[in-house]
Formats: sequence, C-alpha cells, structure tokens
Amino acid sequence: MKKSAFTLVEIGIVFSLILIVSALVIPHVVDDSKKVQDISKWRHTYDDVVYAFQSMFINNSESYQNQIYEKIYNAKSSQEIEDIVFDEFRPYLRVESKFESKKYKPRYLNFERVKEGQYYYFDKLYKTQNDTIVGIKWLGELYDKSSLLALMFDLNGEAGPNMWGKDIFGVNVYKDKLEPFGKNLPSYEIAADCSKKGRGVYCSYSYLTDAQF
Repeated sequence: MKKSAFTLVEIGIVFSLILIVSALVIPHVVDDSKKVQDISKWRHTYDDVVYAFQSMFINNSESYQNQIYEKIYNAKSSQEIEDIVFDEFRPYLRVESKFESKKYKPRYLNFERVKEGQYYYFDKLYKTQNDTIVGIKWLGELYDKSSLLALMFDLNGEAGPNMWGKDIFGVNVYKDKLEPFGKNLPSYEIAADCSKKGRGVYCSYSYLTDAQF
C-alpha cells in the first residue's frame, strides 16, 4: 500500500496561507500590545502628575501660595505667568531643560497636524529626566471657573509617533485640582474623539477610566 505524501505544490499552498494569515493577524496583535503599553504608561504618568500636584500644595504654606498668586497678578504677560507657574512645577515634574526642535510636529489621531494657534498646540516645551516632553500653556484668570493651565505630556519624547491618543496626553490644571482632557464631556463625544477619525485628545480621560483596553 502506497503512503500518501504532500506534493511541493500543496506544501507551497499551505505556507502561502500561513504567511497570508500572519500578515493579517500579527500587525493587529502588535498594535494592540503597543496600545496596552501606551495606556499603562499614561496611567502611571497621570498618577505621578496627580501626586506632584498634591505634594506641591501640601509642601507649600498658604502664605507662600499667596505670594505666587501675587506674582501672577503682577505679571505683564501670559508668557511671564507660564514661567512663574512652571518654576513651581519644575522640581515635581523632574524637568531638566527646555526643548526646542523644528522637526517636532505633533499630530492628532486622525493624522492631521496640530497647528499653531489651536487649543492643543503648545509652544513652550520642556524635557524631563526620563525624556518625556512636557508642554505648558496659561489659559485664564486666576479665580475664574475655567482651567488655569494646560499641560501636555509626550511620553515617548522626540521619538514617534508624537500623536495625541497614542503617546501624547494632557490635563487641565485648576486652582485646586487637575483633570485629564475630556473629563465631564458626554461619553459619545469622548468615544468619537478617541477614535481613528477623531483627534485623540480625549483619550487622555478615556484611557484612565476604560477597564477593558
């Protein structure tokens, strides 16, 4: 009785199918794994920022805080205010130096470029000890109900993808609290923004609350 054997053609077909399936599946597995890592990194970073914010207020007396507020009121420009405030954040965020690069051009999740003048555009950038890029922007008056500062964190630093919702996230800083971008917005608006067709800005909040990622 003759033993059946695979022909070269049959073996070639099997290998071709394996390669096709791998080409379809592996990129998604890699993307999902990278997304999990990015979300985990953002959660750790946000916890560190919350701790830094709380520590700054605990370690500074009320009289010292009033001195800072007075400096802000007497400041002649928003740029001067940003410098004053960031000097207070600097040691807690482990900032080492200013960051300047013509090649650094962040994008939204839908691949649109973040343009100068837009709310989520930051031109004052700094680099921390672990190469995270931190952006700061003064937003409003000291005692109004709007946020005072916006902080941006590019977790991968100058390395790519430099994209909101992937390695860039942000928080609004108020007088007595801070909140990730997107908090208190309707869930449908957050979901639309934190998608491939959205900007990815509200992923800053979505990834902190979504248990399944």
